[in-house]
Amino acid sequence: LLKRPLEPEPFSWLGRAARNLLEYGFAANSIPNFVAFCIPLVADTYTTDPDASRALLEKVFDEEQLEKFAYIQVPALARQIAAIAEQDTEFAVFIYAGVFAYRVDSEKTRPFNSEQIMPMTGRESDMYGTASYSLAEHFPKFFEYSPAAATEAVVAMIEGHIATRHP
Repeated sequence: LLKRPLEPEPFSWLGRAARNLLEYGFAANSIPNFVAFCIPLVADTYTTDPDASRALLEKVFDEEQLEKFAYIQVPALARQIAAIAEQDTEFAVFIYAGVFAYRVDSEKTRPFNSEQIMPMTGRESDMYGTASYSLAEHFPKFFEYSPAAATEAVVAMIEGHIATRHP
């Protein structure tokens, strides 16, 4: 539905549906792939209700969520940084800070996909590391259209990196 132009009211409905799906995923609390699938839907419809969207997406950084599902949910959110930063630079800074303020050291392997032909797995720590890659890839654009927020993000990233890597 997002690939075609929508009138404001149906787009608003779509945003509400996306938030409802993500809220359901968090409530289920055992389906990390479902939450990771819903995060882009909420990011793409962020403008329909920025406050509600932000409140839901911030749950990715709740302590319980991080402990269980950081390896899959945080990278899913980080991949949406371009869509979010255009709408809410303050939340973008929060995401940059949150990603670098947490560290996953787990060497447990998890499936990337459930394909029968070519199944792929990865370590949780490596999967979490893709979040910082997504943020780094977007950073030049972020700095270009919001230098003050990007500078704030850099300071937060450095503080988070020091706190998690060199306590």
